[in-house]
Amino acid sequence: MVRSTDGPVTQGHGREVLTSVTRLLQDEPRIADVVAPMPGATLSQDGRTAVVLAGAGVDTNEMVKVATDLKAPLQDLSGDGVEVNPTGASLLWSDFNEANLQAMMKSEMMSWPVTMAILVLAFGALVAAGLPLILTLAGLVASAGSLVLINHLVPVSTWAMNFAMMFALALGIDYALFLVVRYRAARMGAHESKRQAIAETMDTAGKAVLLSGLTVLVSLSAVMLVPSPSFRSMAGGIMLSVLFVPAATLTLLPLVLSWLDLRINKLSLPWVHTGEHRSARFAAWGERLWRRPVLWGLASLVVLLALAAPVLGLRTALPSIKVLRQDSGIAGAMPAMPASDGSDWVLVQAVPHTDPSDPALSATVDRLRADLPGSALVGGAAVENLDFKAQLDESTPLVIGVVLGLGFLFLLIALQAPLISLLGTLASLLSTAAAFGVARLVFQEGMGAGFLGFEPQGFLDAWAPVFFFAMMFAIAMDYTVFLLASAKEHDERSGDPHEAMVGALAHSGRVIFTAGAVMVAVFFTFAVSGPLPPKEMGVVLGVAVLLDAFLVRLVLLPVMLRLTGRAAWHSLAWLRRVLPDITFSHG
Repeated sequence: MVRSTDGPVTQGHGREVLTSVTRLLQDEPRIADVVAPMPGATLSQDGRTAVVLAGAGVDTNEMVKVATDLKAPLQDLSGDGVEVNPTGASLLWSDFNEANLQAMMKSEMMSWPVTMAILVLAFGALVAAGLPLILTLAGLVASAGSLVLINHLVPVSTWAMNFAMMFALALGIDYALFLVVRYRAARMGAHESKRQAIAETMDTAGKAVLLSGLTVLVSLSAVMLVPSPSFRSMAGGIMLSVLFVPAATLTLLPLVLSWLDLRINKLSLPWVHTGEHRSARFAAWGERLWRRPVLWGLASLVVLLALAAPVLGLRTALPSIKVLRQDSGIAGAMPAMPASDGSDWVLVQAVPHTDPSDPALSATVDRLRADLPGSALVGGAAVENLDFKAQLDESTPLVIGVVLGLGFLFLLIALQAPLISLLGTLASLLSTAAAFGVARLVFQEGMGAGFLGFEPQGFLDAWAPVFFFAMMFAIAMDYTVFLLASAKEHDERSGDPHEAMVGALAHSGRVIFTAGAVMVAVFFTFAVSGPLPPKEMGVVLGVAVLLDAFLVRLVLLPVMLRLTGRAAWHSLAWLRRVLPDITFSHG
């Protein structure tokens, strides 16, 4: 777009700038036709603003690179009362990529020190605290490199890297934390040999990490059911990072633990009891829940339901730039433009009365498609968004159903107990619903928008429910596996429901609490920086982890174990014959 403040843009210096702009665009081999400004179409009525159209000569991904290469030279042509402003979909994506990269770097710089501080407080030793970060970094580097290589073969969504790094960082720290705590307990708490401690760690915590990683992968794989390349790209990128992170945790971490051994406690804080595995505080918390399960269970349920209530008014749409003549929804239409290749196709550009994100536009498009001949195709960026949203709305119930079904199946395989597997799956729905309720208050109603630094759109992005549901459910099942694996281990050893519930909290409560704090810190650092999609992910996943780790896994699920008693672990004979024999008690 070229605009003159000193008279018509097609005269004087404005004409020179238009010539330079046209020449610069024509010299770029990846651009096809360059269309000069046309009166009544791309030249304003006052003659001061003109639009030079540059057609795409390569695919959409390569055009983003073209925009990145040309936007600075085009802007440099501004001056002497004439402004040159490159715009268009390719340039907007180019700007978004730059903003996304800057936001990711800023968030990473913010999250690592916070994460390190939490881990130091949890472990009480710098070496032990740094170990999860180092192992997670190994997984992140491998997944990031793989995404770059894959991008040379198949286009990878610009969000895939950002989301994958955020998710893998939080998940990797959780996994490493779980193993390191178990090793220290076996080595320094139970005074086992190094070999025995490694074996016990991998046979208990390692097994839980493997099952958790598989559960996360299965939950995310359901997103592949959405017939959208960008969705599949994002899900594939995150799945790849999730694949590398547990792989690094289950292979490199045992080697590093064996090499470091007792040196893992170097640079310890003076008040730390090294190797302490059973937390007296979480054991006391378990006893409190055991004595008054109904009171605590109802309290957590009320909080979750209250936060989930706003989800009933949640609106979804796709973002746009705010800005067929006889239709009431059309403000104006440009003259018909025949195709330059000599075919019978003709393009008619129409401008709607409403904002592209306004629900009224959908009614306008539906009318046009019904009234126009069957040979007429209604398209454009705004219509693409509408069609994509319709596709998402159609796919969401299927994805949610598959995620729930596969999540229950994996819990059943791991625990071999139908009742507690079902309760664990349903409990995960509460935290996800509550997170979406908070998302409505923040992104639709604008609560906290000033603090987070964004302008509310009046809706949540249409792709968020299906995508974030799979991610939130995956994280929720992650914590469910940690807690219930520990509960099953105690049940296998004692056969006592009291010991199973209290022992699970005493041995895994601190890990879940610390891992939850780390995840919340990581996600919330992404919420306070960068473009809107990472903000949405940071807020929604951060709230989901906050509620799931601290209300569902440390209150509601233990209460369910208390109220169901021995029935929680009951398994049918035919089911035991069908399922693989998985135990969590070492030896």
